[in-house]
Amino acid sequence: MDVITYALGKRYTDEEVAKSTEFVKRSSNLFDISKCTQRTVILANGNLSPNNSYSISDFIRVKPATTYSLYGFINIAYYDKNKNFIRRDNISYAGSTITTGSNVHYIRLNFQPLSAYPERRVNEGPTLLPYEPYYTRFSDGFKLEPLNEVIDRYKDRVMFDMPIDGIFSTNETYADYTNFSSVTAAEVYTLFDNLMASYPDYITKQLLGNDAWGNPISAYYFTPAQPSDELTTKMPKVFITCGVHGNEHASTLVAYLLFKQMCEKWQEYPLLEALRFNVNFILIPVVNPSGWNAFTRTNANGVDINRNFPHDWVQGTAGTSTYGGTAPLSELESQYVMSIFNAHPDIDIMYDFHNFHTGSNGDYFLWIPTNAGAHVQHMAKNLISRMTRKWKKEYTFIPDNFFVGYTDEPNKEGMIQNYAQSIGIRYAATFEICWKWVLDTTSVPYDQTMCKTGVEAFTNWLLINLRELAR
Repeated sequence: MDVITYALGKRYTDEEVAKSTEFVKRSSNLFDISKCTQRTVILANGNLSPNNSYSISDFIRVKPATTYSLYGFINIAYYDKNKNFIRRDNISYAGSTITTGSNVHYIRLNFQPLSAYPERRVNEGPTLLPYEPYYTRFSDGFKLEPLNEVIDRYKDRVMFDMPIDGIFSTNETYADYTNFSSVTAAEVYTLFDNLMASYPDYITKQLLGNDAWGNPISAYYFTPAQPSDELTTKMPKVFITCGVHGNEHASTLVAYLLFKQMCEKWQEYPLLEALRFNVNFILIPVVNPSGWNAFTRTNANGVDINRNFPHDWVQGTAGTSTYGGTAPLSELESQYVMSIFNAHPDIDIMYDFHNFHTGSNGDYFLWIPTNAGAHVQHMAKNLISRMTRKWKKEYTFIPDNFFVGYTDEPNKEGMIQNYAQSIGIRYAATFEICWKWVLDTTSVPYDQTMCKTGVEAFTNWLLINLRELAR
């Protein structure tokens, strides 16, 4: 039965429900990318089958005997009011118009996430409307979810065993890392290997493979122990990539300092304790070791790894800093990152951690470019406001009427974050810090202030994301 049609023991018809919910506003687009089933396809007989090339939509409520326009899908499956399969038809990615049967109340859709139709949509009527992201909300802006969807969501709701609200601040005095530009990729992996050796019950390592020049690329798993139970407990999974651009070492350094502090001193920091024991982290510290060792943005083939992913891929021009390669996933480095996505379809949060250099982003310290929509930009604004207030109390070089960072929408050109969003990871962006504080005339790359504020910014960013995920 459909839970939303019941109130005080009385069952209401779809028409009665529609009349009683006129204060609800819905997007013209009925397709919600955040509620897709990845690596699965609906077969012609209605069965679901594993398939790495496909994803399927959630059940989309439609009206019987009504015309709809669709864009970006390859098959449509029809279902009755009890969600019993009726049939599956082929449709065109480039656009189709269908009319539901008199007994059709739901549809589901097959699509290939890597196809060049990112603005997928379904709207009522014979004309395809301009794309807008999916939403359902009250007319005054509050979000509304059908009761049955709320119940389903709460069955595997993310919960923490201690509060994650609050502003993280560290009192650590970090070692001198001002020579970190000259540290090799192998030395970085040694840092993480040493940390793993000290905490073998928490950290494990997976060799993803070697790049074309024999440099190993590995992922580290930070997995909290859990009490035994008879249920599958939902624990958030966060995937972080660093060192995608070889001349951006600050992000890897900050990630290392954060995880080191989380391992060694969680007892002193309740917010780190919450992360340490309630989140599964996957981290690739250096995605691009050939570029890292040469201190170049691209790898030794001259390919920008952050332009080599399939979604919205653009080849660009060989010899430029944003060259996308000969084809999507032409580089082993990109393939290794993709292997994490493929092996972990339950990733909740994915951030590609970068850093920019002096003057390239003005006087800012933080930059959060995202194509994931307003919800991630709002979180970014929360972080920037939070850190601005905090740091103005501590550093005299930050002027009044100044925010320490900004957020925007970058170009869609085969970036890691865009691929993550294309497979339904709602919390995804590129997260960037500066390798020094431009406002501080005494600052140098990787100095104490950069380390401290970098760790604070990234930790608070994770906490804000996890708080929203757990709502």
